[in-house]
Amino acid sequence: MTKDPIQAKRRFVISYYLSDDTINIHEPPIRNSGVEGGKFLERQRIKKPNQPRYPLEISEYFGATDFYVGARVNINGFDFSIYDADEYAFKLMEKESAHFSVSNPKYILEKLRQFFANNSDAAAQFEQHDPQHKGFFGYETFYYLVKNLLGDLLVDHEIITLARAYAQKSFKEHDIYSIVAVAQEHLRKHNYEHVSPLKENLFARDRK
Repeated sequence: MTKDPIQAKRRFVISYYLSDDTINIHEPPIRNSGVEGGKFLERQRIKKPNQPRYPLEISEYFGATDFYVGARVNINGFDFSIYDADEYAFKLMEKESAHFSVSNPKYILEKLRQFFANNSDAAAQFEQHDPQHKGFFGYETFYYLVKNLLGDLLVDHEIITLARAYAQKSFKEHDIYSIVAVAQEHLRKHNYEHVSPLKENLFARDRK
């Protein structure tokens, strides 16, 4: 997070390793931007900010629950705003929702229940955005309704959790775009470490 418009356009991939609670940060290159990208932070455990250099008690380190969509974290003096996660992270957090409250629909619905119990008129706002009484509307409408009505009661990850849990499920055959998306997700997960061998392999198999 920065007021510098050039720096604000920079995007980073933060990878958290559950096996040893380490973190590394990679900056993907941005074409025609002058940003070459590369490794921003070597894999290591990271202390939370505002702790004494020589503490009398055990230092507190970042943990898995500190990272979710909507979180703001300060890592070694750099402020990061987490605006998205890959499918692997979403699914893991939903599977282990007992440990990740932002991915626990029951916990989130209880927060909503308490809110609507004290704000009975708020439900009418949802009905106004569904004039044909279809019983659903798009994610963007849902997101902005929740934000406008509830403010900071729910973080972005909690809103995404509800949308994922109650979205209309539909079967879609895999096409070239979904295959590319899976490949990109895999590369992001591994900090683009396998781009060069992948490119060589594809060129070797390209008979044209």
